[in-house]
Amino acid sequence: MVQSRPPAVAEPSADVESLGEAARSLFAALDGGDVCATLAETALKLFGADAASVRLLEGDNLRLAASLNLGPEYTSHVLVGARDSNLGRAIEERRPIAVVDLLSKPGPLADIARALGLRAMLCTPLAGRIPALGGFNLYWLHPRVLTTRQLGLAGALASQAGLALEAAGTRRDLLNSFYVMARTLEASDAYTAGHSERVTQYAVILGRALKLTGKQVQWLETMGPLHDIGKVAVPKSVLHKPGRLDAMERKIIEKHVTMGVEILEPIRSLAAGMTIVRHHHEWWNGKGYPDGLAGETIPLLGRVTAVADAFDAMTSDRPYRKALPAEVAVREFEKWSGIQHDPALVPVWTRIVRNGEFGIRMVQATARKA
Repeated sequence: MVQSRPPAVAEPSADVESLGEAARSLFAALDGGDVCATLAETALKLFGADAASVRLLEGDNLRLAASLNLGPEYTSHVLVGARDSNLGRAIEERRPIAVVDLLSKPGPLADIARALGLRAMLCTPLAGRIPALGGFNLYWLHPRVLTTRQLGLAGALASQAGLALEAAGTRRDLLNSFYVMARTLEASDAYTAGHSERVTQYAVILGRALKLTGKQVQWLETMGPLHDIGKVAVPKSVLHKPGRLDAMERKIIEKHVTMGVEILEPIRSLAAGMTIVRHHHEWWNGKGYPDGLAGETIPLLGRVTAVADAFDAMTSDRPYRKALPAEVAVREFEKWSGIQHDPALVPVWTRIVRNGEFGIRMVQATARKA
């Protein structure tokens, strides 16, 4: 008796709208790693799969870039030979390849998936303007027949992902140019050299102590080096003035936060992290700038960066004064808690400094020598 094939699953609810939403998520990803992680999550949901992975071509190998619901037996195989895998074949033939039942299909990834109890697989190549970028695999716990429409949807998603990967590379190049600009700006003044790097370190330390999400910490890491990028538009006579600024000069330098937003605006994927650039000089009591926000209306990442920025300013030499010892800076934070800084953040930061947590004293020592 001939066994019947597994029934085809019902058409997915995914339509043009859901594909458009997936594309928006992919293009909003900050870098290539984010694109791959977003692709794995999106494809898993879109097709009701039980597991997913994304692999990128690296020479003759496929390197694991993201995975969901796959154990160490799978993820430990970071590199697999492209020529030996079903995904490699899909990339070579530039079309999705569905495996109804993994019991009948050999291959290194298929063998591992089968050992994990997975039975069906879909291999889809990514393709942007440059072909053969890599591809994604979807896995199901039971044999599965995919429809022509589903294969077409997989191909459309892969095309969007390929373009998003290429766009992420372009954004990263542009972002790197801004990093170079920021470092060059700081290097022109011995008093500010290394400031943004230290502010980023402090902000990340505080963010982790506050148990912020991985994405929030990533924004601190990404935007911290750029928080003062707007100072490239401030006249050097004001920026490097050896004494204190007068009222007019203060207004000029305060514009650096809004100028920073304007400079970075072309990189649309930075929008969610732009609050760091715009709001790191707001005060808890509403007397900061540029928007005079108060309390929790100040975005959290702006409040975190404000603490990091103020600490580095106090503990680094300035033209008008020498660096303050860490303990003196801590007492200043306690004095201004609830006035300049978030009263919920101040005790966390002062504890970090006083206890020498996360190597903060070592970092500060480096700052004072800069």
